[in-house]
Amino acid sequence: QAFLIGSWSEKQEADKQAVAMIVQEDYTTWISKLREIIQYKDSPLILDSGIWSIKDRLALFKQIRTMIFDDDFDALKRVASLVLKEKDPQFELESDKRFMAQIYDKVPKYSYNIKNGIIDGLAIIASYSDEISYCSKYKPENMIYTLLDDVFKDADWQIWAGLNQQLPLLFEASPKKMLENLEQELSMKECIFKELYKQEGKGIF
Repeated sequence: QAFLIGSWSEKQEADKQAVAMIVQEDYTTWISKLREIIQYKDSPLILDSGIWSIKDRLALFKQIRTMIFDDDFDALKRVASLVLKEKDPQFELESDKRFMAQIYDKVPKYSYNIKNGIIDGLAIIASYSDEISYCSKYKPENMIYTLLDDVFKDADWQIWAGLNQQLPLLFEASPKKMLENLEQELSMKECIFKELYKQEGKGIF
């Protein structure tokens, strides 16, 4: 189950709630097991300043790929939708003040770690979906496709800007769906990318 999350901050309550939703267990109970596992010399886990992560995510996937089931993907989709659809409050500020977002208390409730961890996991799942033995046929691909449809349907420029750094991995996870999302936006009369370029300049994409 830690594989599905990838990374999270135990300093952020929203991260812990998201983890509990994915593992379908009380966070305190679940994390106590990981605190035992991390004591082992060959533990796949890393804990640094409250940030949990995995040493070698692909290697861990190879070990647990037969332990992922339909309900795991359903839980991951519910949480991923909440995390990826969160708008970064820094975009409520003028562009020249966004570097001071923390000073203005304009920070997301979900950490960058959990957002990046979930997206990185989606890319691995998509690349090795044929090795996931005990879930319904096409379940991984369909989960990712419908998730990205949900995230980007009617998404404004702030959603795209908030996921700017992760867009390459999202395209890797589902090239077909991400191209559809991109083409749909470009075909709109009021294309959000006009505002996106205005706000973010050459840095976007």
